[in-house]
Amino acid sequence: MVLVRHSCEPTCGVLVRANEREIEVRALRPIRAGEEITFDYNTFEYELDLGGGPCLCGAAKCRGRVPGYKHVAAEVLRAQWLLDDGDLQGAVDVLSTLPLQPEAALPPAVWGDALTLRGRLWAQGGRLAEASADLELAVSVLREALEPRSLGAALLLAGQVAGLRGDGEACGRQLAEALTITARHGLPEQEVVRQVIARLTAQTEAPDPS
Repeated sequence: MVLVRHSCEPTCGVLVRANEREIEVRALRPIRAGEEITFDYNTFEYELDLGGGPCLCGAAKCRGRVPGYKHVAAEVLRAQWLLDDGDLQGAVDVLSTLPLQPEAALPPAVWGDALTLRGRLWAQGGRLAEASADLELAVSVLREALEPRSLGAALLLAGQVAGLRGDGEACGRQLAEALTITARHGLPEQEVVRQVIARLTAQTEAPDPS
């Protein structure tokens, strides 16, 4: 048995698959000869009890605690509250502390929701290319997670961003899928999707004032 220590800035990520004994280890960056292999325990343990003491990993960006990935979902929710309260920078700061790179291998539902929120942040800041990239990945991840409400939200936002980027085909395709998913599962969000589609359709059909 090999013990791999925790670090808030790990050299490797670990992917744990359900019903499989083996794990997959992925390097997060180039690893120098003799450098210690470390994992971020927060990415594969839901809840940890390490005696209630502080994290002692010594990383420059140490988060100060190792509670497990349960905290990631909580931090995503906190970032959402900050954004809804108008604190864009506060939400950015919270998300910047989370391990959202693919190699970190967070559970799909948690990762997808975090990517969707970060995509929303990028969009509100006018960084549409970054928003589009995060939302494309969020949609892919949430398909795997089988989370219709979260998937519908990601598709709705992805469609709106595509429209802002002038990609009418992607906009229509993503909004149509968002409506299909939310309606199929009887989600109240389908009405929001319908309103967005109706608004964009009206804008497209409006006569050119020139």
